Amino acid sequence: MKNNILLNTFWGVLSLFFLNACEDSLMGSVYQTTSEQMLDEYMDEHLGEFLKIVHKSDYRGMLHAYGAYTCLAPTDEAVRKFMEKEGKTIDELTKEEADAYVGYHIIGDTISSARFEDGKMPTPNIRGYYLTTKTESDESGNVYVMVDRKARMVTKDVLLGNGVLHVIDAVLEKPELTLRQQVAVLPTEKYSLFKDLFAEYEEYLAGVMTNDTTYTVYVQSNETFNDEGIHNKAELLVRLKKNMVGIAEDELVKNFLAYHIGIGRRYIVDLLGGTSAVMTKVENQVITSTMDGQSIVLNRFKSASSYEAGIELLRNSEYTDLTCEDGVMQEVGGLLEIKIRSAYRVDFDMCDLPQIKSDPAYRKETKKFKMKDLNQDVKFESDRGSGNPDITYGVVNMSDDNPSMNLNQQYVNGDYLTFSITTGGFVKAFEFTLPLLIDGTYKVWLCYCHSSSSKRGPILKTTFKQENRDDQVLEKTATIAQVKTIVYEKDANGKTKQDFRGVDMVNHAEMEREYGWKQYTYKPDKSMNSILLGTIKVYSSGRHTIRFDMVEKYGDKNYRFDMIQFIPATENQVWPMLDMKGNQIEEDSPEIDDIWPYK
Repeated sequence: MKNNILLNTFWGVLSLFFLNACEDSLMGSVYQTTSEQMLDEYMDEHLGEFLKIVHKSDYRGMLHAYGAYTCLAPTDEAVRKFMEKEGKTIDELTKEEADAYVGYHIIGDTISSARFEDGKMPTPNIRGYYLTTKTESDESGNVYVMVDRKARMVTKDVLLGNGVLHVIDAVLEKPELTLRQQVAVLPTEKYSLFKDLFAEYEEYLAGVMTNDTTYTVYVQSNETFNDEGIHNKAELLVRLKKNMVGIAEDELVKNFLAYHIGIGRRYIVDLLGGTSAVMTKVENQVITSTMDGQSIVLNRFKSASSYEAGIELLRNSEYTDLTCEDGVMQEVGGLLEIKIRSAYRVDFDMCDLPQIKSDPAYRKETKKFKMKDLNQDVKFESDRGSGNPDITYGVVNMSDDNPSMNLNQQYVNGDYLTFSITTGGFVKAFEFTLPLLIDGTYKVWLCYCHSSSSKRGPILKTTFKQENRDDQVLEKTATIAQVKTIVYEKDANGKTKQDFRGVDMVNHAEMEREYGWKQYTYKPDKSMNSILLGTIKVYSSGRHTIRFDMVEKYGDKNYRFDMIQFIPATENQVWPMLDMKGNQIEEDSPEIDDIWPYK
């Protein structure tokens, strides 16, 4: 009984400690938890003026406690100049003012200079703003880092007991201008048309850009309008009417401006590494971004019937990656306009993941990746908890003189993704972030290679997910080890028909109608499979998600996934087919020996 009393007392005291710690979040108090020098102690020795502001704020306790912080601390001279500019002394600062200044200089993450990229830092400061860094050099060739376009970093990577400290030569301040205000102060000689439109529709834009979220505004110079023969609002309306027929002029301009307003902050680093799409303030309209070498191209569209080259985001512009009070500004090098686009076919290669595409092995050699390392545009769920199973990126030899090429390896683009799907083992569910899908209705086809002698394999349930909409569970489960049967057309005597080239004729209509199968690679074989999973409705253009959950297991095999096809429901689901190099092959194709693989 005595032991129980002591134990209960111990847990009671411990509970009170944690409750109090959570309640005040280390604000306004000093806690010592390590013998190492802490952030505030270093400031006490080297950056006393900034520490005075810290002491007036609620953050002194946090900077003295154990944790993982980054502090960008200004020099004493920088603080004195700043206070002189403000026309007051540190003693005259209110606690709220001190909180605002100090909080803007602290990040709740340990960020060494090795993690700096030109653009936003990987974590926002504790006031919710992203600081930016940029590597520059002076006339003498000295290389240095600018922080928030204002302060030069004079000392970096001071490692302390609760984080890292960088010394800067100016006090940082949160941006004062909103995006609309920043547009208003753009240089008139270069941006007059865009500025005038924003000013004329200020009341409308104030209702569009509410304060409940952040935005990205894409600005255009006069030159981008002039290149399209547009010098004033009247000429802009002539252009807009070509793409948006039957809409009132006032609405055309409002939609044009709202289309330049993306929802959420998108800095350059958010656009690197792949294809993305951001919703705009025009319903169901997105701005896509695609990497082309080191360039970021907006609204590049490619379908079977058309190609739009898109416009470049001007990465080196003074008005790109410019943080404002309610978001970030970017400058584009062309006319950013709404175009009515119909739903079009998307052949999604499941191997086109950013981490794989950036690897030297991409489309050159087979390589194993760790499941948890492929964390961009794909998620795997495993029953092994902390395990990190291998995922194989497979490549077949596609040299023109490869005599071993056969019809059982017709992976489009010559690559595939392999992982084991089991219960109590490796992957039990996986989902992909898809390329851009234009709003419309699509049939969804899973394309894979049957790679075992068994006709049974894991049964997968497929779910299509899009924001602010109910999930769509597709009608058919997929047994991915199942081998399709090629159905050939027969003559009156039951013999297989041949076309004018002497090639056996496949009865595509019966395969699709009766079996939910189709041939997606041009040369028929017994291993490459395409199963119709069902039909989806895309309500708004964008990058959505498809998820596969294992609902039943047979065997323990690795299965080779090639692609997922999204084909508008009103279009032909069979033609065009694909060859191994990703070329679309129409029904009236040339000689079969002229289509890859040749042998």
